[in-house]
Amino acid sequence: MVMEDIEYVFKALSDIWTGDADRKNTRTINTGLLGSIRWWFELVVRGLNGFACDPTNPTNRCPSPEKKPTEDTHHCVVCDLFGCTGWARKFRFEVLDTSNKTKVSSIKKGEEFIFRFIPLRPICQMEKHLLNLTLKLIADYGAIGGKIAFKPISSTRGRQYHRTYGIIELQEIPQDFPFMKLHSLEKYVTNQKWRNDNHDEFKWASLKYSWFIKKRFLNKNYQPRFGSTQEKKNIFKKIFTFNEKSEVCRTFGFVKPEMNIEKNVIIEHFKGIWPDFNDQEFLEGKDILYQLLAARNGGSK
Repeated sequence: MVMEDIEYVFKALSDIWTGDADRKNTRTINTGLLGSIRWWFELVVRGLNGFACDPTNPTNRCPSPEKKPTEDTHHCVVCDLFGCTGWARKFRFEVLDTSNKTKVSSIKKGEEFIFRFIPLRPICQMEKHLLNLTLKLIADYGAIGGKIAFKPISSTRGRQYHRTYGIIELQEIPQDFPFMKLHSLEKYVTNQKWRNDNHDEFKWASLKYSWFIKKRFLNKNYQPRFGSTQEKKNIFKKIFTFNEKSEVCRTFGFVKPEMNIEKNVIIEHFKGIWPDFNDQEFLEGKDILYQLLAARNGGSK
């Protein structure tokens, strides 16, 4: 059986940070990019009501200590593709330049590059759809890399505000994807054959609790024009904001699951920051899933 490589072509709209052992960004470190892709893949799976372990946490990560490596429920749906202890990753990951040579130097703004996924074992159609959805999500609404926002640095000459990393634009996908309904993906990730456990403190890292705003940027030390700083802390778990050219400027984040925050409360919060902000600019994670699946080569609702 011939297994074809899966390739995506991107253009960097900002520098991409992968870093090395000395915390310098002079080379492209594939593991830094693959780890970022996996993190977004986990968000998608959790957003579809599936379970995704946290591979960085020994109390939560796969494999399941109660199961044998030969049992299907030994690992989660994410680890089935990306691998875990006792279960090899299904692909080899390469980052190439446009000449199909290994990308050695760091990826700079304006450069085009290729992500190549070389199957080592069969990758099913559902996994390809989830990967496609993940990469489109990163390109259209998120960011990629080991560092995605450079924090301000104080100096005698003032402050250097956010330097943005990891904003990319999708140029080519490997093929025209057949229509795929959200229900079909949800059915796949919630199949009983996968490990199912408690997300615990990682529950927030899901498209269920995420929101996205395009062409808006928050100053690191922003304060709402109403309410209090404590109110902001009560609503949000994490916020990421990117100050680049207007066409790629974006802000996204996550609310605290336990607070059951209503959408209109968050919208009012941002209206207090941006007086011209309108309701349609605010997108929840579920809205994003529908939009990406409905887009060309993404599928249908």
